[in-house]
Amino acid sequence: MPDTAFIKQMYGAGAKPYFGFLGAHGAGFKAAPEMDPAEVSTNADYYNKGDVNCPGPACRIYCFRHVEDLRQIMVDNGDQKKKVVVLEFGWTIDERPDSPYKWHAVTEEQQADYFVRAYQYAKANWQPWIGVMSLIYMPDINWTESDEQYWWSIALPNYPQFYPREAYYALQAMAK
Repeated sequence: MPDTAFIKQMYGAGAKPYFGFLGAHGAGFKAAPEMDPAEVSTNADYYNKGDVNCPGPACRIYCFRHVEDLRQIMVDNGDQKKKVVVLEFGWTIDERPDSPYKWHAVTEEQQADYFVRAYQYAKANWQPWIGVMSLIYMPDINWTESDEQYWWSIALPNYPQFYPREAYYALQAMAK
């Protein structure tokens, strides 16, 4: 079930007084963090071509700013005082030829740039309703290149050595 439908149904079922903030995911897929969900939903370069709902409004999910759609549902239900917490967001650099995630992989340089730009976009456009934003991932030392998470991570899974990817350095250097 799409998260937008789920949240609408939760409000319809009377959930409004039972949560203090809304947890959301903001995967960027292939789109830059500032890309409008309306454009993503109609541009075959950005949505999952295997999604039978695409093109169309249901395909607004294929970008970071989909979080704004979730926020609008809150506003439409009188919950504008609550914050949205982005539990995870990111871009994969999965280069495996047979990976189901390859269609939306970005380069390591893009991943680094998009993380920084996502935080900048949220700071400029999502105040005062955005709460914590947690990007994905710091690695588990057991991940290998065959694991999906390996390709989303901002560092390589080596212990005790620490091998950061470009995204780690970009985030470290960005203005806080």
